[in-house]
Amino acid sequence: GISRKLFVSLVVVSWLVLVAGQGRAVGVKIGGDETWELGTGRSQERMKGVPRGKLYLDHFLRIYEMVSARGKTCEMWGDIFLKYPETIPRLPKDVRVASWHYNRHETYDPWVKAFEDANIPFIVCPGTRCWNQIYPNYEAMRDVIDGFLARGRRAGAKGIMNTIWFDVCEELLSPNFYGIAYGAAAGWEDSTVDREAFDR
Repeated sequence: GISRKLFVSLVVVSWLVLVAGQGRAVGVKIGGDETWELGTGRSQERMKGVPRGKLYLDHFLRIYEMVSARGKTCEMWGDIFLKYPETIPRLPKDVRVASWHYNRHETYDPWVKAFEDANIPFIVCPGTRCWNQIYPNYEAMRDVIDGFLARGRRAGAKGIMNTIWFDVCEELLSPNFYGIAYGAAAGWEDSTVDREAFDR
């Protein structure tokens, strides 16, 4: 039989070929977020003497090559690139990074500026604030969408992807419709949403 590593590689390649070859979509979102365990477990042996950021970037670039070879734009979450900021200037200029953050802050520079400075196309990804609670926090959700998107606009962000997560299965879907609609409206505006007018 073949090794587990080779088997997994073959599965990933077959999935990418299948997804990238289907439909009229211009992009393929390959994920890759929250890989905090990089350099432990099975990758620990490979990590000896190799910076973690380089290991992550090399893996991404292999996937990028497969996607771009099929005429698709490669989109990937930005959190691990931000964890290893030395990788960002080495990203291909035709990728699209999905930079996510869900909490209120005075500035959203930590999730925007590195991509802006490196001239890497990116989108901002706030969320409906529904996870780990039964009912969404509308006030926080609107603040994050407005603040993150405003900073993204100034940096030339390519758009917004307003996220919704049901990780722990305790959330209710219908209360999130307000946040979904608010995020959609915010993405179409060229300035901050008028909340009073929106609520009418």
